[in-house]
Amino acid sequence: MDIRSGREISTVAMYLPQFHRIPENDKWWGEGFTDWVTVKNARPLRDGHRQPIAPLGGRYYDLTEKETMMWQAGLAEEYGIDGFCFYHYRFGDGEMLLERPAEKLLGWKDIPMKFCFCWANETWARSWSAVKDSNPWADAFESEGAGVGSDTESSILIEQRYGDEESWDDHFAYLMRFFRDERYITVDGKPLMLIYKPELIDCLGEMTDRWRSLAEKEGLPGLYIIGLNMTAQDDHLDAALISAPAGYIDFDGLEEPEEGGRWTDAASVWERGLDAGPVGNMKT
Repeated sequence: MDIRSGREISTVAMYLPQFHRIPENDKWWGEGFTDWVTVKNARPLRDGHRQPIAPLGGRYYDLTEKETMMWQAGLAEEYGIDGFCFYHYRFGDGEMLLERPAEKLLGWKDIPMKFCFCWANETWARSWSAVKDSNPWADAFESEGAGVGSDTESSILIEQRYGDEESWDDHFAYLMRFFRDERYITVDGKPLMLIYKPELIDCLGEMTDRWRSLAEKEGLPGLYIIGLNMTAQDDHLDAALISAPAGYIDFDGLEEPEEGGRWTDAASVWERGLDAGPVGNMKT
């Protein structure tokens, strides 16, 4: 699917592949952990706050089952979603997590699901850690006493490293399997790739230049690379994606009622979004 052909605006939904079991999550957070555990453990923060919320029909699906993706593809068509952007977790030395749903989709050619990737290029760390530029989370599932007397190194679950040209080539070769799929989303014929935090990559220019060169050698017109969470323009990227609504919330102005929790009104978020400009001179 080329998102510049057909409709003027295409709708691509972010796709979190955390809804299936992996050995690492069993080890880190407990046997059988997926984000359904997080959903089930949600608690209301105030009167009238409806939590936890069960999925439609109580369907706690497994993303490694073909029936699940076929059902999701049908929902997307019914509700005007043009495709999905899978979070892609690749770390140093080719280590990967949560890759099975996308790999299974690659083999299920009869599922009409358009897709692309967003490389979530952060180190995973314990929620109590002080590891810089990491993704700390799941504090509710830390074992009792976790973090006490712990050092920075032991608080890292899996570290992000960017390596050299050999590593970049291996990463591109993996991605190329998906770029060749006729369902992979393109822009002007170029495979669409998102990078979650490009400002963390000190070799971003060299890496993306290498990838574009490899794409052309494979007969592609190039790559279309979008950066998220950006604070400044980067000429190595084609566009910037501003996350909403979080990107438009005035966190300093959030109300903190006695019942607990913090929130803001939707109107102010909408107004800030309308007033927001592009990142530098980049397309947004």
